[in-house]
Amino acid sequence: MANKMEGKLLDSSTARRIQAVLENPPPVGKYDSLKSALLNAYEATQLQKDQELLNLNGLGDRKPSELLQHMRSLNHDPGTLFRALFLNQLPPDVRRILAQTPDADLDTLAKTADGIMDVEFVAVQRVPSKILPQSR
Repeated sequence: MANKMEGKLLDSSTARRIQAVLENPPPVGKYDSLKSALLNAYEATQLQKDQELLNLNGLGDRKPSELLQHMRSLNHDPGTLFRALFLNQLPPDVRRILAQTPDADLDTLAKTADGIMDVEFVAVQRVPSKILPQSR
């Protein structure tokens, strides 16, 4: 299956992304397995979709009904959007750390962010001030 798929339908970059499925296809459900691997390799995460939703900039060349349809396609679960709104309010370095726990609930993320911010605040307080030479 790997050679046939890679040679006829997939470019080498795509084939590398789904190499495991191409090399070891399941005995049944090959199409579904390949489809799932491709979707996982290329589909935007819900967080990325939520960010796109937050960054929309007006109608553009769409009708209002088309914009609404596009917005709905980006998010089927309002809870993830609320999460994205919360994360958007945090400093980038805190967001990067919290990204390591994508399954944590918002209360846990908030407490973790509190801890990160406390550590950063203490670290900033301990930075020695540079003594400038006095002018004569």
